[in-house]
Amino acid sequence: TSWDHGGDRNQSVTLPETDVTYTANFAALSNYVDNFSFEVAGSGSAPDRWAPASQGGPIDGDRRVCAPDAANGSCFLLIDNDATTAEGFFQNTGLSGQAGDVFFLTFKIGMFDADSGQAGAWVQLFTDGPDQWVECHTDTFGTANWQEVTCVFTADADYTQVRLHFATVNIDGGLTAFDDVFLLRD
Repeated sequence: TSWDHGGDRNQSVTLPETDVTYTANFAALSNYVDNFSFEVAGSGSAPDRWAPASQGGPIDGDRRVCAPDAANGSCFLLIDNDATTAEGFFQNTGLSGQAGDVFFLTFKIGMFDADSGQAGAWVQLFTDGPDQWVECHTDTFGTANWQEVTCVFTADADYTQVRLHFATVNIDGGLTAFDDVFLLRD
């Protein structure tokens, strides 16, 4: 399935191996990600509303980059894969809800000379019990142009916060870029 963002709320899907395209307007749904294409600068090298996060060392080289090859707009998030654990950025959405809520997460990811490991998004739903974690990542490494990654998931329990983590895990070399992040809730 491939998705094309025709604005914040218009989505088209082309069914694999067919010429059939459906278009839907998600006018009643909002993108819950602030600064979804990293156009707004924040403090230091982090984009506005995104906080750096790392396990196992500094995140030198991870930053917001503005260049003509961004997937959406003119800026994107760049991670210099120099950690043997996890490094990236996160954002709290301020979103709360109940068990059974359905989410649609989509983003673009690009890589340059990236070793194997994990790269993508981890969604954390804060609950009264153990937090629910959803993995949404790519299995492509090496060098790859922008690819779209899409995940649909359901909240297992009532939640008080949704946190998005965009990161690389156990990748020691190359670059990983993220752009055009959408989180919709039905």
